[in-house]
Amino acid sequence: MWYCIEMARRVVLVLFCLLYGSIPSSAQPIEVSVFEGGEGLGFYRRVAEQFGRLNPETPVRLEGDPRIADRLRIRILEGNLPEVTNASINAWSLIEHEELLPLDPWLDGPSWDGSGTWRETFSPGSLDAFTYRGKTYGVPLVYVVWSVYHDKALFQRHGWETPQTWPEFLDLCQQISREAGLAPVAFQGRYPFYAKALVQNTYYQSVGPTAYAAQESLEPGSFHNDAMVETLSWLERLSGTHFLKGSLGMSHTEAQLEFFQGRAAMLFCGSWLFSEMQDNIPEDFELGAFALPLPISKSADPHASYATSGSWFVFKKSANPEAGVQFLRYLTSRQVAGSFASERGITVAVKGANPDLHPLMADVARQLDGVRRTFGSPAGEPIPGMDQVWNDVLGKLMANRVDATEAARELESGAVGVRQRYEEPDRIEVRHLWKSLAFLTFLIGGVILGWRRPGFTRAVTGRVDFGRNLVFLGPALLVYTVFFILPSVVAFFVSLTRWDGLGAPHWVGVANFARLLLESDVFWTALENNVYLMVVIPVVVLPLSLVLASALHHGVWGQRFFRIAFFFPNLLGVAGILLWQQLYNPQGGPINALFTALGMSRFQGFPWLSPDHLYTALIPMGIWGACGFNMVLFLAAMQSIPPDLFEVAELYGASAWEKFRYVTLPMIRETLVAATIFMLIAGMKAFEAIWLLTNQSPTTETHVVGTQMIRSMFIEQRIGQAAAIACLLFAMVLVGSGFVHRLSGGDQAGQS
Repeated sequence: MWYCIEMARRVVLVLFCLLYGSIPSSAQPIEVSVFEGGEGLGFYRRVAEQFGRLNPETPVRLEGDPRIADRLRIRILEGNLPEVTNASINAWSLIEHEELLPLDPWLDGPSWDGSGTWRETFSPGSLDAFTYRGKTYGVPLVYVVWSVYHDKALFQRHGWETPQTWPEFLDLCQQISREAGLAPVAFQGRYPFYAKALVQNTYYQSVGPTAYAAQESLEPGSFHNDAMVETLSWLERLSGTHFLKGSLGMSHTEAQLEFFQGRAAMLFCGSWLFSEMQDNIPEDFELGAFALPLPISKSADPHASYATSGSWFVFKKSANPEAGVQFLRYLTSRQVAGSFASERGITVAVKGANPDLHPLMADVARQLDGVRRTFGSPAGEPIPGMDQVWNDVLGKLMANRVDATEAARELESGAVGVRQRYEEPDRIEVRHLWKSLAFLTFLIGGVILGWRRPGFTRAVTGRVDFGRNLVFLGPALLVYTVFFILPSVVAFFVSLTRWDGLGAPHWVGVANFARLLLESDVFWTALENNVYLMVVIPVVVLPLSLVLASALHHGVWGQRFFRIAFFFPNLLGVAGILLWQQLYNPQGGPINALFTALGMSRFQGFPWLSPDHLYTALIPMGIWGACGFNMVLFLAAMQSIPPDLFEVAELYGASAWEKFRYVTLPMIRETLVAATIFMLIAGMKAFEAIWLLTNQSPTTETHVVGTQMIRSMFIEQRIGQAAAIACLLFAMVLVGSGFVHRLSGGDQAGQS
């Protein structure tokens, strides 16, 4: 069976390569896949060109975009690997399966410029993030130092001193509110994980490196303790009183803009801030920075700093990994790294490369110079699942839905569950028995109704000319089999395994389905969110679309304009989501501005896109995006109704409502059923809006089935579980569509 699955995978891969011209050849240059974030791509392209001129035998083909990690995860599953990447992928699984190249032989050799070893060119501790069992698998260029940014001129004007401890910091926040009438802190609240750096820095400084390492390893008691409760209490007090209004509904760029536009005095951020926002910084703005506040503790070390490095990796099984290593040696040389720091204004992990940092980042450079030890969570999860727990708990804490003690307890409970699942992958805890039984009843009932559909047996057993039909259907059936049926069969078999996409699959039968239905809180929450979208939006969209279509059908003034205007949102795609993101901006967004102008002051700074209000905000987005398509669908159906029917109805004295009810609705019933099915499928397949508006990190409360599937597959690398979610999603859409068709009388309509 596994041979058949592997052969099917290879057939699909070869077809893909033939279509897109990506079959590897020895003549191809080395590939470098780059994350396009605040650093941009321009610098990396120039470095690639320079390296190619220095090494004509190994030119560099560089590709990059903000979603490069998503593309790279697919390539990893295919085995089609670039040489080098800095994408945010879960490197730990790759290290475990020996997919990444250990860099120690080159690190212990000479640096690019020959001044000592390559290892000695990096700042102390910067190579520790991806050192595993004595081997180093990643080297950093960017060295993200977390700081509190502020406007120096504002601080000097009011005589405010930069604080060192949490009590001093909170006192400063009160001073800012009282003396300047400003919000003390702008925060990126739509992404709760931004608060993790603040919490982990405080906890490390409270308990020291040993206890901090125990928490990173999810050891029992490392979350629910007095030090962690006190740590979380600082964040609780800060978010409850001193955040800019609407912060919980802001993205990182929105919060940064609020800071630079003077509506908040301070901002927590990594050292990419200047690079990402340099085009939006006022010319007279004096950017200052100081270290994250320390707790009152004997373990506090002002020379230790929370920092995360943007690590680069070389794929061991790529076409030319040694050439990839040479590119990294060049990229992290002092001259090149210094040029990067000077041009992009981002601190780097290479010694001696930060003095030429942009003047606005001088405080950050001095902060890094005084650091003797760095710490922080590396990218990815050695034990998958804890990032979701952090995201959930920090979101609830900052929304004041739990206090510090409850948050510590939930973190501890989540850590126990994550570690237990990691150590006992076959253990399933039954928590949703009745929901599972109801779900299975729904699926089985749908199958029975479909099998007993009138005319089904007659359709199957009737005489069919297979030869003639094969001529017409054969080519389409072949394409459908290769690109749909075959991958679906493979996905079903994968759903019966525990597999990370790299090692050998382990057969577990229906365990993935049992875990999702009986144990997973995330799955049931996601399904409830899908049902919400399947019910609430169609209840508004379908009647409104009918009204609009009927009005256009009867020839209202400007009908051509209205047809184009209402259908236009369907042409925007993802751009429409980004448009609504701006409309929902808590500070200065048109929606809040309109409500405030109408006298509804509670909407001033209202965080529409925060986890607590996200699904309310999705309703107008869904109506705006779906009404036009359904209106055009209904209008086309109405225009196909014979005019004679309306004339007969008029002769019998039917009113406009009676003609609509007894003529129009019955005649467009099939179209109405189809539109309802489309809406249900759209609600069940909802993905893009949630994924984009949560920056690919939904909390458990905001997940839909699609986002949980993508997270399971590409972030937690649980391919079997993701395939099981896909199978359940397919079954739900199929059975739900059948129910709608049957309950609407579609079969009878088809026979009449």
